[in-house]
Amino acid sequence: MKRTMSGTGQITLGDQLRRINRITLAVALSLVAVIIIASSFTINLTSLVESSQVKAKVLAENASASLMFQDARSAQELLLSLHNSSDVHGAALYGKDLKRVAHYVIPGHSVPVSLGTPNARISYGFEYLKLIEPVVQDGEVIGGFT
Repeated sequence: MKRTMSGTGQITLGDQLRRINRITLAVALSLVAVIIIASSFTINLTSLVESSQVKAKVLAENASASLMFQDARSAQELLLSLHNSSDVHGAALYGKDLKRVAHYVIPGHSVPVSLGTPNARISYGFEYLKLIEPVVQDGEVIGGFT
């Protein structure tokens, strides 16, 4: 209630409308903020997924020779090229037996010793993105890259 000098007073219609306008504005701005944050998250995630898929496909294509000739050294050198990618915390190349041939990991992270299946797939959460890209030579899967 609004008090006047005499101690009695009513909330005026203008005051009520101003209060309703403020509440409506606060709710609308909150909704806009949530929509902008959700859109930004979705756009960034999509961009990260696409760039990671491109990197994985390029590395998988270049890794086929290393796997065909069982050259762990060249496979390791290939994975070390990820050192300049700040968004990559770890990667591994797996042979036909799905055992790790070479890996690149920054401190505090890890990659699995073996790969369950070399089928292409993506999984992600708020703090990670994991994708698996098969290494194919002449139509035959000869390993995988994650």
